[in-house]
Amino acid sequence: VTESKELQHQMHLLAAIARRTNNAVIVTNAVGEIEWVNEGFTRIYGYTIEEVLGRKPGSFLRGPDSNPASIALMNEKLRAGEGFKAEIVNYSKQRKKYWLEVEVQPLHDFQGVLTHFMAIELDITARKESELKLQDSQRLLQDSAAISKVGGWEMDLVRGLPIWSEEICKIYEVPPGHQPTLKEATEFYPPGARETISSLMTRSIETGAPWDTEIPLITARGREIWVRSIGRAEFTDGKCSRLIGAFQDISERRKREEQLRRSEARN
Repeated sequence: VTESKELQHQMHLLAAIARRTNNAVIVTNAVGEIEWVNEGFTRIYGYTIEEVLGRKPGSFLRGPDSNPASIALMNEKLRAGEGFKAEIVNYSKQRKKYWLEVEVQPLHDFQGVLTHFMAIELDITARKESELKLQDSQRLLQDSAAISKVGGWEMDLVRGLPIWSEEICKIYEVPPGHQPTLKEATEFYPPGARETISSLMTRSIETGAPWDTEIPLITARGREIWVRSIGRAEFTDGKCSRLIGAFQDISERRKREEQLRRSEARN
């Protein structure tokens, strides 16, 4: 009797806390049938407690964009009587789509017998939409860079390390993710061009002057190409902390210009 009263007391405390949270809270029995939901659940999904009692959440909350892998994981954990965290797309009564961060914990009696599951669901729709928009923007930038053969680079002067974008690696014909040393980066330029780019970088560090120049380059595979190099310095507390810029492979344009000059010279 004492254990039963203590369990009831704990359940009342949990219910009092759950009623006051903005998150959706669902309490099911051991086989996953809803016994209680809070006002946060009704606010997100639009269902009253009377409409969902005795139903399994997955039978009416999931929809076309609910990830099958997440569903399989959740079902596996529930069958095993284990707690878990997952992200899932659920749908409201009006079929509005929500991204939810779900944490489920099993509840046991004093004999260790599984009696209930409690699920706390946090609406992360705004965050996920922002993440997806950012991913779309990044893909667009990557596609645009690949089409125009433009890559971004950064020189961390504190650590003395160049940082190359994926497109820069393609231009230099090195493996994706390759990050060279400063010495290695300058060795891609032939004699003469190496001194030119070093001079432009030094002037930018000392005076803040940007540069925009066309210069020859020898790739890791030994191909001779032309690139347009654009760069500028950034200062912190009056001292240059990094150089940033862009690279574009302009070999085809230079080739066409050379062909045009030869054609004009013959005429």
